[in-house]
Amino acid sequence: MSTNISKKKREDLLAKIKEICNFIVAAPQDENMGNLLSYLVELDFYV
Repeated sequence: MSTNISKKKREDLLAKIKEICNFIVAAPQDENMGNLLSYLVELDFYV
């Protein structure tokens, strides 16, 4: 059975986005961090 490379890359990318989001949530919050988190959440929906 063949491996779907695109699916694997997508899953890896989503996992990295979630790790970045977790790091941002744990960091001191300011307006820039909130914006960055919003952008990453949007990416999660479009990837």
